[in-house]
Amino acid sequence: MLRCILFLVPLLCLRIFPFCQIYAGGTIDAARRLNNHLCDSAINWAGGLHHAKKCEASGFCYINDLVLGILELLKYHARVLYIDIDVHHGDGVEEAFYFTDRVMTVSFHKYGDLFFPGTGEVKEIGEREGKLYAINVRR
Repeated sequence: MLRCILFLVPLLCLRIFPFCQIYAGGTIDAARRLNNHLCDSAINWAGGLHHAKKCEASGFCYINDLVLGILELLKYHARVLYIDIDVHHGDGVEEAFYFTDRVMTVSFHKYGDLFFPGTGEVKEIGEREGKLYAINVRR
């Protein structure tokens, strides 16, 4: 059994990175197209992996494509409003922009009862320049 796992882990890792490139690239390209007025709206059905942090994967999210897309939008726009309607708190996006007033994060999510990721309390509102730019609405 251990030999099987040791064989599958590298194989799995070889397939994860190309997948991450595809979904993250799709979100970055969508933001680029919006910035250049090539479209009025854009959807990346493979994206939305909002739990990944700068230094760690989380909740099956390896690269936070939403953060990358927002960073692309910020090249052309002074501010971005991010609205997250997933049942889980968008912790990775909130963490990335917690200290800035250039991105307002609004997350509608379930909270409590050991529900993943266990973040997103109403009192988490941002800090320093980002104070009042993080809004958490628990369901």
